[in-house]
Amino acid sequence: MSAEARGGYTAAAAGVSRTEGAAAAVALTLEGGASVWSGTHDCEQAQELALDASVTPRWEGPGPGAGATMAASLRYGAAPHRDPDHAIVNWLPTSWELGYAGDLARRPALSDRADLARDVFDRFAVTIGTRGFRVETADVCRPDDHRQHCVEGDGPTTPQSLAIDMGAFEGELALVDQDARRIEQQYAGALMRVALREQVHAQVDLLRLDVDRTQIGDVVSEMWTVWPIRLDTTNPDTGTRYVIGYGMTDFQIDGVARPQVRTHRDRAVGGIGATFGPGPRGVGLGWLRDAYLTMAAEPVLDDRLTAEGWVTVRGHALRARAFASRMERLEPAPMQAPVVWTAGGELGARRTIRGFDVDAMVEAGRSYYAVLDGAAPQAGLGARAQLTIARRGSRTIAP
Repeated sequence: MSAEARGGYTAAAAGVSRTEGAAAAVALTLEGGASVWSGTHDCEQAQELALDASVTPRWEGPGPGAGATMAASLRYGAAPHRDPDHAIVNWLPTSWELGYAGDLARRPALSDRADLARDVFDRFAVTIGTRGFRVETADVCRPDDHRQHCVEGDGPTTPQSLAIDMGAFEGELALVDQDARRIEQQYAGALMRVALREQVHAQVDLLRLDVDRTQIGDVVSEMWTVWPIRLDTTNPDTGTRYVIGYGMTDFQIDGVARPQVRTHRDRAVGGIGATFGPGPRGVGLGWLRDAYLTMAAEPVLDDRLTAEGWVTVRGHALRARAFASRMERLEPAPMQAPVVWTAGGELGARRTIRGFDVDAMVEAGRSYYAVLDGAAPQAGLGARAQLTIARRGSRTIAP
């Protein structure tokens, strides 16, 4: 049996200029965690019990004032595995994750979709994840490996953790407080899931079902999406998520305000995207057609195009991002635009100077949150520039 404890901090100060005026912001992130591993057979760290937590008190003024971001997770199951000659099997009671995330006085971003009012909001969520059973193994291309991806040179040259799940399940219960209170329930299940857990973070789901349920007062909206196949991957250089897949969505609304159930069928969703040239330079392109429920319990479809590029020049990490979004209301109210377009772009640069990370960025576009006035989302022109100076530190203790 082995164990480790870890901790870290990030202290940041920023100057911000927005459409409605200038502001200053400070934040301090404290994070810590611990892991305990136990071995089976020839694997020294086969099973893992891990706890992680972080808290970020922050202040911005004039504007939202004091706020905080909190997160915690507890997980148990097979640890990321690097031995391709052995596998670890976990059944339902011995493979699970619990999580908590909270935000106080969070401000919507310029690129956010229209599911909030134009005001700061609070959100609290608890999550759970498990599966019927998991096979944790590793993949690597050896010199005499004749598999196609190894022959073509696309396979991993160092052991990479690979998890195969049967009967994967995820659930989330969230509370959002703004002018109104929204209770969200989200569930996702997949017959089979294959996930890479290190280096390249990717997940393939076969026969996946997503169910979203939102309650605002007496109005209850439900939406469900069936995906025959879906690939979720995250760009390790920028954190941008890409989806490749195709599915069908449907919804219904039932409550006092809408006493009759109205159902729309054959609504297609899907996406495609990829990144090229990971490392000091590269580009990413993606399109995602997704369905969601707004703060007003409206079912909508969102077509979103994203493009990004990054390059490191003489110690400066430069980046550029752009998006274009087309929101279609599936049940528009009278005097309400059925289709709304938003779009924007961001330019940024980061450099480390004497242990401090200095980041400068500017973004502009047609956004639902160009200003904060408490009103319903309405597209308008907005811009933001920010200069952030941060100092980070971390330490790991492994007795």
